[in-house]
Amino acid sequence: MKKHEAIIAYIVKHFRESGVVKTKLLKLLWFAHREFMYAYSKNLSELKFIKLPHGPVPKIKEAQKTLDHEKILSKIIDDGILKLENRNGYDYFLCNIDIDVDKFFEPSEICILDETLYELENLSATKLSELSHDSQWNALNMGDTMLVESVFLRDVVEIPESELETLRAKYL
Repeated sequence: MKKHEAIIAYIVKHFRESGVVKTKLLKLLWFAHREFMYAYSKNLSELKFIKLPHGPVPKIKEAQKTLDHEKILSKIIDDGILKLENRNGYDYFLCNIDIDVDKFFEPSEICILDETLYELENLSATKLSELSHDSQWNALNMGDTMLVESVFLRDVVEIPESELETLRAKYL
């Protein structure tokens, strides 16, 4: 199992028998990657993300080809790690395995994954999609790469126009 597969399985496992719908899974994956970048200034996994209508989705380059989020999830299902269960017209992902946490994760990674899950687990897929539509998402075209590093923009504080005039008068 690869790191990104273990992360996906860990997120799905968090929801136990209730499972998790695809959109919610993909948004939790995005937010976990961003929070890890914010806390440790490094990537949680080798996944990259692109802009799609419902928010960022993962992609990965493997063996001379790029796998989109559908192929990534299909491979994890084919490998028996996850399964799909249809309920009331919605597909829910469930985890088929126990994850060897010590084998795949550092304590800092588990900490961020758990914090992200506990903070966002009760939000709907729709709400998570809305939250993922931040300034970076709004500035990009569909299919463009979204950078997890954009999380540092939350530290940027805009100076109100009224204060800019005072600063200009004082220093220019």
